[in-house]
Formats: sequence, C-alpha cells, structure tokens
Amino acid sequence: MEKNKLDSLKRMTPSMRKIVDFEAKEAKRILDKLGEDANEKRIYEELRLFWNQEAPDVKEEKEIFLSGSVGEFRVKLFYPEKKAQGNYECIIFIHGGGFTVGSIESHEGIVKRLANETGAMVASVDYHLAPTYKYPVQLNECVQVLEHLYENAEAYQIDQNQLSVAGDSAGANLSLAVALKMRDENRKVQLKSMLLYYGSFGLKDSRSMHLYGGYWDGLKFEDLAYYKKIYAEEAFLEDKYRNLLNSDLTYGLSPAYIMACDLDPLQDDSILLKEIFDEHGIKNTFEMYEGVIHGFLHYSSQLEEAYASIKSSAKFYNEL
Repeated sequence: MEKNKLDSLKRMTPSMRKIVDFEAKEAKRILDKLGEDANEKRIYEELRLFWNQEAPDVKEEKEIFLSGSVGEFRVKLFYPEKKAQGNYECIIFIHGGGFTVGSIESHEGIVKRLANETGAMVASVDYHLAPTYKYPVQLNECVQVLEHLYENAEAYQIDQNQLSVAGDSAGANLSLAVALKMRDENRKVQLKSMLLYYGSFGLKDSRSMHLYGGYWDGLKFEDLAYYKKIYAEEAFLEDKYRNLLNSDLTYGLSPAYIMACDLDPLQDDSILLKEIFDEHGIKNTFEMYEGVIHGFLHYSSQLEEAYASIKSSAKFYNEL
C-alpha cells in the first residue's frame, strides 16, 4: 500500500473484492496471451468483454457514422425493449476511460441496461481517443452527435425536446462540458437532464485523491496527472470546458444525477459539484455507494450496487 493511503482492499464489499481479485488474474492472463501486442487499450477492451457477456437484449441497434474535424467516427443507437408511445426520448452516452481507452463495446452492458431502465434510446459515442487526438476533439465530436440527433430527430424516431447527456468518469466530464457549451453558446438544444457517474470535473488535488487509488482502478495520483497531461496541450489545461471548475456552474443547467463511490480518488469532484449545485438551486440527486471502486458500473451483471445505481439514475430521469 502506498504511503498515507487508506487500505481500500479491506474496505471493499466481499463482492467488490472478489471482482478485483478476478480482474488482476484476468489482466495477467490477457497480457500473457497478447505478448508483444499488449497495450493498455487492448487489455482494457478484453477485460470489459467478459463483463458484457451477460448484457441484456435491446429492441434494436443501429450504427451511424459522422464526419468530424479529424475524420469519421462511430455512434451506436440502442433502442429499449419497451416501445415508446410516439417518439423515444434520447440519452447521449459518453464513455469513460481517462480519454485514452474505452469504446462503444467496452460500455455496452451499461448502455443497454440504461436504455431498458429509462425507456430512452441511448446513443453511445465512439469519440477519437487521446493521446493521438487531443482536446477539444473529443468535446467537439460529442457536441456534434447531440446536434445531429437534434436536427435529424424524426429520422431516428426521437423527440428533439427530450435529449439528455450521460457519462461515466471522463465521460461525465464531457457530458457536463457539452451541457455548458449548449448554455454558453445559446445553441438550440435544451437538455432534459445530465446523468453523471463518478466524474472528474477539475480538481487538481483533493482528500480523496490522496486516500484512494491503486492497481485495481489505475487511478493512483501519478495516473491522474498522466491522463490530464496527455488529454490536452498545456495551452488548454485551464480551458473552461476542460477544467470545468473554471466554468460558471451556478446557473442554467439541467437537473443532474450525480453518483460517487467511497473508495474512489475522484469522489471529491462529485461532492464538490453537488455542493455548488445545492448552493445555487440547480436540481440534483446525489448518491454515494459504499465499499465499491471507481468504474464499478461495468460489473452490473454481478455487482448489486452497480445495477442499483443504473436503476436509481433511471428513476431520477423518469421522474423529471
């Protein structure tokens, strides 16, 4: 254990610890299998494939491609099992992974469960990854998806007045950044809600960053600094849509579901966001999950807390 860190392993629920131990062994097996072809992205994707084996069915899946500033990128549309009365509501889902890993496939289980629980069509964005492509490429692509769906709502059987954003970790950062750009630039899209799962919103140092993080989540203090460094050039580090705490978070934002977990180095980012929203009357629901680690939503096929959070965020969404 690193100096001054709390012992997260002993604080995990038995189910969470079992998953952490399994993933450590599985990562080694994948590393040995891939040999010289191993890299962080491939190991991440293969680990997630295991957890997505038990993803639920949805009614329909469609794949579309949009052309952005650095080339074509993919968006996958997941229509829920339950047929909508009229057009579907729509949630644009932005995956996490430190802006460097992750994909539509890695987050498929989360997205399918979210679609079926909310009854909304969920559009999952396969934005270009850092460090090959740096900020603001990722943000611009997510904005482009939102505006494309808004402008072509009838073609996708969605209600252009019922659009939301959702994301986990880095995806929560991008989701809030999209919402801020919509507000600041007076764009046509009015968001229904934001679903923000254990996000990184701009803190550079915090209590939780020093107490938590290890091999099990890839979020040691130096890891956090690395992700920020390779996501954006020096000139953009304090841009208000990169470090969201440099934006005005006090007005004009849609209701937010904010989820955190107690063994997460990024826990304090979510707590801070909740306190800002509370102070300025921005509607939000905040939930803290105990005994689980950053990224735990991936384990919703076997971890009770993960599926509970998806259901809880869907309840928040459906009651708006």
